[in-house]
Amino acid sequence: MTVTEDVLHRTDFLRGSRRSLGETGPYKEWHHFVVHNQGFRLIVNFSLTDRTSPQGTRTVPRVIVLVRHGDYSGTVENFDPKDCEVRTGRVAARLGPCSLELVDGAYELVVEVPAIRLRARLRLVPASTPFVVNNQPLARGSRLSWLFVPRLEAHGHVWVGDTRVSLRAAPAYHDHNWGRFRWGDDFGWVWGSVLPECSSDPWTIVFMCMTDRFRPPRCGVTPQ
Repeated sequence: MTVTEDVLHRTDFLRGSRRSLGETGPYKEWHHFVVHNQGFRLIVNFSLTDRTSPQGTRTVPRVIVLVRHGDYSGTVENFDPKDCEVRTGRVAARLGPCSLELVDGAYELVVEVPAIRLRARLRLVPASTPFVVNNQPLARGSRLSWLFVPRLEAHGHVWVGDTRVSLRAAPAYHDHNWGRFRWGDDFGWVWGSVLPECSSDPWTIVFMCMTDRFRPPRCGVTPQ
């Protein structure tokens, strides 16, 4: 096992809501992947979000997909928890027909989204060191943690309708966010990543800026 693989197994695992342990507040967690290629971009987001109703609080598994191949198309797919396999402590999850898993140091993604006629079989190999930031304050009583891998190399195939896009060492990005907060509270953030067009270029940039109405923006840039 490489050092990077060991770090990812110890830090990029699913945390889960932990309501059974007495934690309160709406929980949110997501694994986010972006893959670039010439004239092509794919975003896949696996998320687990607490939803509260008069009947109580439950976790909603969701996959968000956005693809640009000529035109843009995308969808948000919610799944019944009975059709999902999610275990805390693992870098793995299956939400309906879509899945992610860390296998031999690389992320293996399976994406099946009939609503936009998209399928993908991808293997994303980290090409940079992961970074972890824990328990950053948002609004009062709210915190967010995240991990990001600034640069990966994507291999595999994506089918958009009847067209197949083959990827070999295509630049990619990954982050994993988790915490307890409410959308619409007094906070905001801007997040971006800059990946090179050429795999031989050593530079990758991740940009982050967090703010609220009482404090100036706190920004950071992580070049690698």
